[in-house]
Amino acid sequence: MSGYQHILVTIDLSPNYQKVLDKAVARAKANQAKLSIVHVNLKMQSLYNQMYEVFTHKLEDKPLLAAKKELEQMLASVDYPLEKQILISGDLVEQICEAVRLCDADLLICGHEHHLFRQNSSVAHQLIEKINCDLLVVPLEK
Repeated sequence: MSGYQHILVTIDLSPNYQKVLDKAVARAKANQAKLSIVHVNLKMQSLYNQMYEVFTHKLEDKPLLAAKKELEQMLASVDYPLEKQILISGDLVEQICEAVRLCDADLLICGHEHHLFRQNSSVAHQLIEKINCDLLVVPLEK
């Protein structure tokens, strides 16, 4: 069995994103795989319901430019080449599934905060039902 070819990792602006990103970089290095980032921007959720390849798109909208700047700052210390950097908002499960298809990813890595009463509504739980690739869920502290 060969290793993963293209790993896609979801990150947001929570303090825990670095743990998820570190796990993704380690997996990508171990597999010599492509690594792409999906930045889940919840602040823009009410403004946009789209996906943007932020570094291949000419962005002129101020909220999108601000999100791009935040993403650049978050990824400045990543010690691994990034294939794609995607910004999503809106229906997160649908947008993440679309990003998996866009990247032809064979592994999706995301974080999950444990909340006993929110199990059925968690993005990770919904992805398990819809995603067409392997899924690595990194447990995060609340």
